[in-house]
Amino acid sequence: MTENDYQSKVDHDQLVETTARLTQLLSGTGVSQLKVSVGSYTWDITTTSPTAPAAAEPVAGSQGGSASAIEAAVPEPPGHPVTAPVVGVFYRSPSPNAAPFVTEGQEVAAGDQLAIVEAMKMMNSVVAPCAGVVREIHCADTDIVEYGARLFTLDPTDPA
Repeated sequence: MTENDYQSKVDHDQLVETTARLTQLLSGTGVSQLKVSVGSYTWDITTTSPTAPAAAEPVAGSQGGSASAIEAAVPEPPGHPVTAPVVGVFYRSPSPNAAPFVTEGQEVAAGDQLAIVEAMKMMNSVVAPCAGVVREIHCADTDIVEYGARLFTLDPTDPA
C-alpha cells in the first residue's frame, strides 16, 4: 500500500465516521439540512423528518468516496458512548502513579469521573452521563484524542 493509498483510506474512513456522527447528532434537532466540507470532500446531509436519521450524499470528492460507501456507514456499537469533550491528551488516572478512575466492568453512577482530557494545560473532566457499567475503554493512557472520539462505552443500568 502506497502512502497515497493509505491517505485515501484514512480520508474515506474519516468521511464515513464523520457522516455517521453528524447524522446521529442531527437526529431530533429540527435541523433539516447541513452542508459539510472535510478535506477534499463536500457533502449535504438532509433529514426527512425531525426524528429520522439523516441521509448523506457526497457532492464532490477527489479521493474516490462513493455514495454507497457513505450510506453504508458503520453503525455505532451498542451501549452508551462517552466521547472526548475536546482535542487533547487522554489520561485514565489523576496522576502518573495513581490508580485509574475506572476499569472495564466497573459500575459507575451518573456524574462519576471516568478520565481527564488535557488541552492546552487545562484538565477537562470526562464524566459518566448516566449510571451503568463500563463495557469498554477505547483509549490507552496518554493517547491523543480528537473532539467527539469515543473514549468509553457504557452499558446503562435501568432504574426500573
